[in-house]
Amino acid sequence: MTYMLKALLFFIMIFLNISSITALERQRIALVPFNPINVSKNDAELIYGSFETALMETDNFFVIDRNKIRTGLEEEDYSLFDCTNDQCAIELGRRLSAEQVLLGSLSHYSSSYILKIKMIDVSNGENIYSDNISTSSLDQMEEALELFVFKLAGLTHTEDEQLEIAREFSEVFIETTPSRADIYINGLKKGFSPDLISRVPLGRIRIAARKGDFYGERIVEITENVKQVQIELAETYGSLLIKSKDNIEVYLDNRLLGKPGSGSFENLSIGIHTLELKGQGLYWRDEVVIKGNESTVIEAQAKEYGAIEYNIPGGATAEIKGKIFREVVKGYGTLPVPVGDYLITVTGKNYEKQEGLRLTVPKGANISLKPDLHYSREYEYELFAGKLEEAERILNYGYRITNSDIKKFKDLKREIELSKHSFSELISRAESVIEKAVEIVGTEFLVESTEEYAEKRKRLEELLVRRQELEIKIQSRKLERKRKAIGGWTSFGLSLVSGGLAGLFYYLSNEAYKEYERSTTYEEAQKRQNQVELWDISTYSALGVSGLCLVISPILWLSSPSLKPLTDELVSVEREIALLEE
Repeated sequence: MTYMLKALLFFIMIFLNISSITALERQRIALVPFNPINVSKNDAELIYGSFETALMETDNFFVIDRNKIRTGLEEEDYSLFDCTNDQCAIELGRRLSAEQVLLGSLSHYSSSYILKIKMIDVSNGENIYSDNISTSSLDQMEEALELFVFKLAGLTHTEDEQLEIAREFSEVFIETTPSRADIYINGLKKGFSPDLISRVPLGRIRIAARKGDFYGERIVEITENVKQVQIELAETYGSLLIKSKDNIEVYLDNRLLGKPGSGSFENLSIGIHTLELKGQGLYWRDEVVIKGNESTVIEAQAKEYGAIEYNIPGGATAEIKGKIFREVVKGYGTLPVPVGDYLITVTGKNYEKQEGLRLTVPKGANISLKPDLHYSREYEYELFAGKLEEAERILNYGYRITNSDIKKFKDLKREIELSKHSFSELISRAESVIEKAVEIVGTEFLVESTEEYAEKRKRLEELLVRRQELEIKIQSRKLERKRKAIGGWTSFGLSLVSGGLAGLFYYLSNEAYKEYERSTTYEEAQKRQNQVELWDISTYSALGVSGLCLVISPILWLSSPSLKPLTDELVSVEREIALLEE
């Protein structure tokens, strides 16, 4: 009877999980072109193409078409090899409705070619796979790519201690305790337990399951006869030991752990993490795998670092290229870089390409990168022509013209004259517009000189930059005020709770004392006395915590930074911007 029930449950689970099996067999993945570091873009595209072909041959993924990848990058103002960081890759994956995104870099150091890859879950931004391969030539790398990619797809097995591509497969029903855990076959997520997993390689493989901090794994020899695997999960953590001569701060996924000299870091979540060491003008970064019930040992040799504080105009990107470094950025931010010389190339579809800009970054220094870009002749012509067409339309349709309109037309003429490009035709059209507007108004309109206009335009640009800086500072202070407010109220709440506990402990102490007075034997009296002392200590401790929290609360509230100086300055800046724009 028990056998029949198990068999019935087995077939019910097969039926219920058919849809999830189909969905997880071919996961939708976006393969981002590899970042070429000290190699040509042609070499990077060659390896990228071979990797893409091997990935499709695994039949474990639905690989998004390369043309769609290119279009998605162009919509984000990137060219084909410009998506070099996690944030860009995740945004691209969301735009293309990918479940995972895979990015990497191809670099050439000394006599080795190194391909580093990582796979990111688009839904939560977590790094779910990381690996690298090193060869002495690109031809050798192409030959090794098939095994490397099939390993990523979980389609390998171990034969005589050698990793080999699986050619035969089976189906395995996997159960876990507790249930509804993520199932991984050779590191690749395949479903949720309990589940019937298809295309499981025959041979020796690793099956793992995880649910939060609960983890379990088994090395299983899959044969045609192995149809069911049970995995027990237990709360599992790992530890990290960092060997480094530099006693600087250690960060794991942007969370401060301490310093290497403080010993091993315990109770860390298992999985792939971003490890950073930074401070004193030194920096080191890599992806590390924390394994359950094991101590991961990392030898980290921090290098001298500085930073580039960049502010790139909208619609443009900046390629920052060093001897062993390449990163493409846009917008504004701070980028840690090794000490050295850098060549900057700034591009954008509406801008003239700016190249040959050089920066030298010393140890511990923050170097500013704020390129002064000029619109391309084609874009600027289109921009000015559109404004002139609008002005001509106003005049031709008989709208009421005022002196303010004449000033706008003359400002447009000056703007065209100040352009680095020569637009004699547009200047003539602007003059014609102004003459016709003056005739309509019936009087000459006096405006400031070209030099005064240029000065006002420069001031306006400075104010716009300052407004952006103030808005960022205000948001930062609001976040700090929110943190301190939450901390203050939390402390105040703990004070009330501790006060309530003090009252409870005092009551229990009185009750214990009454029992002590009614004691009839020495042993009973001694026992009651110990209880009274315990509750008294608990009462005083709770009162102490309550008082301490009560003191901390107003300190946190009162130390909250003021927004008024920044908001007052922002109001003043916006007022001046409005006046200049008028």
